[in-house]
Amino acid sequence: METFEAIKRTGKGAASAEEIQKFDDTYSNLHRVDVIVTDDEHEVLSADAEVPFKYVHNNKIYKTVMEGYNDLITDSDTIHKIHSVMVTLNLNKFEQNGEARRILLSTKNHIIVYKTENDNYWGSRVPEFDGENWVGKLLTDIIYQIEYD
Repeated sequence: METFEAIKRTGKGAASAEEIQKFDDTYSNLHRVDVIVTDDEHEVLSADAEVPFKYVHNNKIYKTVMEGYNDLITDSDTIHKIHSVMVTLNLNKFEQNGEARRILLSTKNHIIVYKTENDNYWGSRVPEFDGENWVGKLLTDIIYQIEYD
């Protein structure tokens, strides 16, 4: 029987032995994978992290990606536009902040999980990993865009 090894090496709020065992029991058929969660030492990756950046299309400065997202998206926008705006905002954030870019690039070959308690579209709860985690998927794509630019 293969198990999923959930390890949080540093930072506050590390998972307890019981939480890890419960996770292992629930997902015992999975291979071991390396997961980066946007909390504690990787908080800068979060769409909620305060990393000011300028959105180049309107020269407005946003404190967080979600602040820009909420300012730019309307209820009538298509899913394509919504994802495009989220990618553009994150690209601006990581292109304009060297430390954030360095941390993002250091996560290459890992699954990135945008930790959230209430948005299972953009993120996922941890340790349940029950959301769609679109921010995590977009960040993985952005790594390759930044590397080859």
